[in-house]
Amino acid sequence: MRNKDFSHFGLLEEHQEYVDVRIEPSKEAMFDGYNFGSRLLEGVIFIAKIEEDTSISVRVSDDSKDYFEELNQKLWLGRALKFVLENDVFEDMETGDDVGLIKLDGTYNN
Repeated sequence: MRNKDFSHFGLLEEHQEYVDVRIEPSKEAMFDGYNFGSRLLEGVIFIAKIEEDTSISVRVSDDSKDYFEELNQKLWLGRALKFVLENDVFEDMETGDDVGLIKLDGTYNN
């Protein structure tokens, strides 16, 4: 899957009415490692960031670093990136509400 041409995390305008607060576009979103690592990564929070070149990078949150250091980081960061590229529902960094991965063409990733 291509890791390029991403704009932001957020909601398309027509979906804003379904949330209590307005979700502002953001270059970062978070997700739980349980989504792709089952119980081994349950509670490990990953952060996806859209870089200036429109690609995505992933890292673990500061709160999860100590536990994550004990694991095969290269393997799990690779799987985290694959998860981001294949999905479109994440959590807003400020509100925790669901947000999608928006491409430069103004559509959701999937």
